[in-house]
Amino acid sequence: MNLFNLFHPVERVKTLLVSFLSLILIFSLVLVSCEEDENGDSNDTKDQFEPNNSWQEAYSVSLDENYNAVIGEEEDVDFFIFTTDHPSDAFDVVALEFTNVAQDMKVCVEILDENGQSLASAHSGTAGANWTYNITCPGGTYIVKVHGNDGWELYSGAYSFKISNQGSNDDYSPNHSFESAAQVNLGEDIQGKIISDSEEDFFVFTNDVTSYWQEFNLAFTNVSSEYRVKYEIFDSGNNSIASGGGSGKGADVSYKFPEKTEKIYIKVWGYDYYENTKGSYTLNLSVSDPNDDNEPDDTFADARIIDSYPTDITGTIVGEAANDNGGDYEFFEVSVNAGKKVEFTVDPQASNTEMHFHIYNSDESYTGNNRDGSDGETLNYSLNNSSTEDIVLYIKLGAFVGDNGDYTISFTETTAD
Repeated sequence: MNLFNLFHPVERVKTLLVSFLSLILIFSLVLVSCEEDENGDSNDTKDQFEPNNSWQEAYSVSLDENYNAVIGEEEDVDFFIFTTDHPSDAFDVVALEFTNVAQDMKVCVEILDENGQSLASAHSGTAGANWTYNITCPGGTYIVKVHGNDGWELYSGAYSFKISNQGSNDDYSPNHSFESAAQVNLGEDIQGKIISDSEEDFFVFTNDVTSYWQEFNLAFTNVSSEYRVKYEIFDSGNNSIASGGGSGKGADVSYKFPEKTEKIYIKVWGYDYYENTKGSYTLNLSVSDPNDDNEPDDTFADARIIDSYPTDITGTIVGEAANDNGGDYEFFEVSVNAGKKVEFTVDPQASNTEMHFHIYNSDESYTGNNRDGSDGETLNYSLNNSSTEDIVLYIKLGAFVGDNGDYTISFTETTAD
């Protein structure tokens, strides 16, 4: 018996229609299945952040949150905008961490400022690889462009990302100007760090002794192997005192200088005409020599009084005092009795220190008398008073300091000529 003949013609039409609809459903499922990539990942061309295909349409993201996104086509680009949690006058490292990267996706990034100007670009080394890209920047708002064009091939696929501040700078930041200089103490070990090629660190020290010159020792130690120290020293008026740097990367630095300013500023950085370096260091500024026991004696008003003979005095000139440069001059107020002559000698300890002096009247006017020695030379001079009244004369003693500024000055009294 032919079972087909048992159905009414209308029933046969219904059966054919149901069969046809079933075939359409099966075909649709096959199409959906074909949209799965060979790794089983969905090739959906859009994510929740679209449209974000230009910097003007950048999607705002928060720090320390995970986001899932897709480069759906080889020409697709994603833009995200974020604001750092460190201030604009400080530097920090911001990490862009990419994870769950599809095997056919190579992460490529470009960093832009909030006006769309390109700052830096990079890409991961391998498709499908997780990758962290670090940028060192002042605080502010930045835009990240994510794409799959590494310049040779085009990539697409899903990825996850998180943006976070790393807190990489030292405890003194922000201290990148005179106004924001970190206030630190003499003799204190300062653990500093230069994390950007363009970063400058400023420190300010208070000198409690401003009535006379002292010798200071600036030392950089524990310098990291990738960093070459550069420094400059300034006084209270931000006038440069001296500058210098390490002999190479990782080299310690030591520099001595005389000063009596109230504030001493140290500027530290790592760039020069030839290369840019960054890294960590320990800085210490200390008083290495508190001068002699005669201080203060740097002015007429503070002159050391010489009124008995014989007298021998040892002293120290800690910094160059010549040509009225305001350096560490030593003043002596010498009493010359009536009918007497005071003879004195000045003897430098170091063979490369040159001593010199000028003689002044009691009213501080210059007599026109002076002596200017050569390196290591002992100077001799006499102050003669053939009158019947006692007089006072001043000696203003200076030096071009060599290995040290130590000297001995000796006074004796004889009968006037």
